[in-house]
Amino acid sequence: MTTTGEPGAAPLVDPARRRRRLIAAIAAAVLVAAGGVTVGIARHLDHEYGPLQSGPFSAPYSERAFVFSKDGFSYRLVRSPGATGRLWGSLSNVGDHSVKVTSIDRGSMVTDIRWSIWRVVNGGPITGEDSPWRHFPVIVPAQGTIRLVITIHRPVDCGAHPTVPGGNPESYSGYHHVHWESLLHDHTSDVQIFNRDDGIPVC
Repeated sequence: MTTTGEPGAAPLVDPARRRRRLIAAIAAAVLVAAGGVTVGIARHLDHEYGPLQSGPFSAPYSERAFVFSKDGFSYRLVRSPGATGRLWGSLSNVGDHSVKVTSIDRGSMVTDIRWSIWRVVNGGPITGEDSPWRHFPVIVPAQGTIRLVITIHRPVDCGAHPTVPGGNPESYSGYHHVHWESLLHDHTSDVQIFNRDDGIPVC
């Protein structure tokens, strides 16, 4: 409702309507401020996720399909056509919150990567007790580790692969793109899951 004073004067706004407009403006400002605070908190928490990095162990899963040197420290995949071998790997989440690992890129020399729970008992192997191997995704808890089994193979087109720095041109380097999710974002981390600087020759 509006009222007028003298003829030609500007209309006067109803005081009740003015109060309602003021309250609405204040409420909107509070909502905007609260939203900004919420986003700021979420971004801060998101920075507490990860990073993901290689875990405490990596080694041949079994000696079958590998040829070892006399010192036992270096080895290669057998040269038989279609040869495959399996490797232990591990992946650790060093952040303060659990994350979801959605997938791990394989590359041209890997045919399969699976995960299982890492549970170690006193006197047991560092690779942990037996537990079922599963496909991704997986939730990795804060400060947690999962174990991996990586299947590598001898490519049909040996000689057509890029050189691994410091290693054999046809070597499995152990590096993988790990895809994972945090509170706000999807992430990709480049992780050397299998730790061997010179790689494992596969040809």
